[in-house]
Amino acid sequence: MACTQTEKTWRLLRQVMPGVVQERIKMKIRKQVYELTPKDLDKHPAWEFALDEEGEEGQDEATVRPIMQGGPVDPANGMCIVKAEFALNDGTIFTGFLTPPVPGMPSIFHFEGDDGSSQIQPSIVTDNGHVMFWYGLLKPSSEGLAQSYKILGKMTPTEVFPIRYRSIVDLATSPVEGEIKGFMHVEKVKSRFLRRKQVVRVIQE
Repeated sequence: MACTQTEKTWRLLRQVMPGVVQERIKMKIRKQVYELTPKDLDKHPAWEFALDEEGEEGQDEATVRPIMQGGPVDPANGMCIVKAEFALNDGTIFTGFLTPPVPGMPSIFHFEGDDGSSQIQPSIVTDNGHVMFWYGLLKPSSEGLAQSYKILGKMTPTEVFPIRYRSIVDLATSPVEGEIKGFMHVEKVKSRFLRRKQVVRVIQE
């Protein structure tokens, strides 16, 4: 089978610059966002969604790659997540990530009572798994919430909520900070004239 021009180029590079090729291969780090670990965030505090690589084997809309360039991270360059610090109500500190919003960009969806969490989607990351707080249209189950408390090593909602969070990556925009009052999901409720509106509900257990 005939080689493509790209294959020929890589073969030539392997012959004349093997070290450069190996370094390039090592730099191609791809992970699913829900598989990130605290060590991943320590090593690479900012990740971007590899939406331009969705066609590659094993990758989809949840695949992320480290943002390697130096300087402040600019959310306007593409959807990304950045390392954040989470302080539970009892003082326990966790690491996680959030999505910094793009200033001036209108939200695609409007949810009554949304404090911005639908865009920021803060999540705590531990060695035992992730704890997400924005569930969208999917109401979290009692079993799922119990698992979240187990991951955090807590027994009661008062130990956890409210949670204060803040981004700890240099951003081209303002730092992101806020408060989480509970696990959030969207519920469709009837309003005037038989219309339905989407309202954010906050639950703790």
